[in-house]
Amino acid sequence: MAVLKLKQGGIWYKIVAGKWTPELFSVQEGKPCVSISTEVVGGARWQQKELSLPMDEPYLKEWGWQRCVAEGMDSMELYRWLYRCAKEGFTVDYRTIMMDGVEQEPVAVDGGTDLAFAIARAYGDTSAGSLEWFGKQYPSDPENFRVMNIPLMQFEGLSEETLLNVIYRVKEDNPELCFLLFPSDSQALPVLEENGSYKTLYCIAPTGKKRKEMVDVMRKARAYVHDKVYHLYGIEAGKPLSVEQKKKVLKIIHDWMILHGWSSETESNGSGLEVNYLSNTAYAALDPGRIALCGGYTQAFNYMARSFSIHAIYMSGYAYRNASQIDGDGHTWCAVQMSDSYEYGTYSQEPQDWSCIDVYWDEPAHEAAYGGAAPVRDDVIWRYFLDVDTIFQSYPRHEIDSSKGYGTLPCGDAEPTANYKYEGNSLYRWEELE
Repeated sequence: MAVLKLKQGGIWYKIVAGKWTPELFSVQEGKPCVSISTEVVGGARWQQKELSLPMDEPYLKEWGWQRCVAEGMDSMELYRWLYRCAKEGFTVDYRTIMMDGVEQEPVAVDGGTDLAFAIARAYGDTSAGSLEWFGKQYPSDPENFRVMNIPLMQFEGLSEETLLNVIYRVKEDNPELCFLLFPSDSQALPVLEENGSYKTLYCIAPTGKKRKEMVDVMRKARAYVHDKVYHLYGIEAGKPLSVEQKKKVLKIIHDWMILHGWSSETESNGSGLEVNYLSNTAYAALDPGRIALCGGYTQAFNYMARSFSIHAIYMSGYAYRNASQIDGDGHTWCAVQMSDSYEYGTYSQEPQDWSCIDVYWDEPAHEAAYGGAAPVRDDVIWRYFLDVDTIFQSYPRHEIDSSKGYGTLPCGDAEPTANYKYEGNSLYRWEELE
């Protein structure tokens, strides 16, 4: 019987379990490859020679992936490649790319334990001063974190902007990957360039054992919130929600995260907990033994909200303390789609369907430190909870950086207008619900 196949964008697809699936071919007879053969800019064809089983694609309904789909096959293949490499972690030793039948220089997956040197090398400055500074920020932790090298020479025709956008989309869509990018001040791309072409993305990745530990912490926290939401409201995770149900679920997530996490401004700094390179991960915001920054709070909140089939997008932009501040501080927060007219995976382009939440700023100690005034409560506040007027109009205020290809909304440059300001004063104490 003939096998039905479809070719799109240079890629062959076949029907597997009732859906079109990229066809994996064999370098060695009978063994599937990590990646299919594909065309890249300039007409080159590439394949990756390491052998692996096909991998699932849990990100197909997330906003970052859908932006790649809108851009075309080049962005999609880069996304798939980065996801696969981050997901596989250190389970392979080398990745070897063949382009137009010519084998490129093999890239060792494990870049070693010297995080400071790898970061300095990626930035082109391995001076003693640079190594000392990065060493303080990124101390080696060989049992838990290592440098991962992801080859990118097959995407040499893509622009730096596209590379940066897709890298961040993968990270923001998939919190459980737990991989960390090197700091990207001034939007510097964390990629080593050789002779004007991209070769390797250096990132920090947990060892297999450490990743399992991190994911277990995240899933345990998620299950705990699922349980409390169900017992309070009878709402099951994954079921379609009304606007009123979304408000209830989002408030539970918001309040629980603040009550059970530590921000960089809390008194926990005096107990030995410190901000480090994990602080912008969902793991840090969900582990009571760590301190999280705004990026970590945003990742964790989105992770929780999406598990209830609530569209949640990682927003990237700036924070302004007052009207006299000219250059804003880099900041992240959450955008949520409040309309109940769309199934999960369909994103509204109307500003009135979107609202925002800044869990990090609603932590009282941080509100006091950044806003300059004593918070109205010492446990949880709701100043930046679904109140877009306060978020975008009142100081301290937020400003979306719409110039980026990530961290922005489906409604383009328009700010969200769905305002559901919480007027109540109720705070559920989790110990009363045990």
